[in-house]
Amino acid sequence: MLERIGSGGSGDVYRGVRTVHGTEQLVAVKRFHAHRAELQDLDRFAREQRLLAALTHPDIVRFIDAGLSGDG
Repeated sequence: MLERIGSGGSGDVYRGVRTVHGTEQLVAVKRFHAHRAELQDLDRFAREQRLLAALTHPDIVRFIDAGLSGDG
């Protein structure tokens, strides 16, 4: 992750670079504050992932991947 570009109640958004097979892509990475989360927050975050993955529009960020960081 290169730099934090936003912050909210559930997490921070970072500018990052994703490299796959030597090709780089500028991305936004949303890191959820899991240590401050309650079950309803985790459900909302999962729902957000599903909704974003289903959207295709030139003015809406495209969902690429989800996962857990090394620290959970």
